[in-house]
Amino acid sequence: MRVRVRLSLDLGDDRLAEAAVKALAPDNVDRPEGMRIECLHEGGTLVVEVEHDDVGSVLYAVEDVFTCLKPVLGLPKLTSAGDKPPTSRA
Repeated sequence: MRVRVRLSLDLGDDRLAEAAVKALAPDNVDRPEGMRIECLHEGGTLVVEVEHDDVGSVLYAVEDVFTCLKPVLGLPKLTSAGDKPPTSRA
């Protein structure tokens, strides 16, 4: 049996979705034999597809995708905080 998961995450920003694709690219190099991982963005939506014969491997890959995306998903908070003047600590 072949297991396929498709994640579609609306990030709301084309540049953020593109950054997410780039952030995930290194993870797609060393994957189990027979596993297919595809990452692309459609406008501000990140699309990730994971496919393999073993459901455990697919679940592990999906978990890894979210782990790798965590810093990227925090970028909007950082950029909006960048509009505020920094506070000084004495």
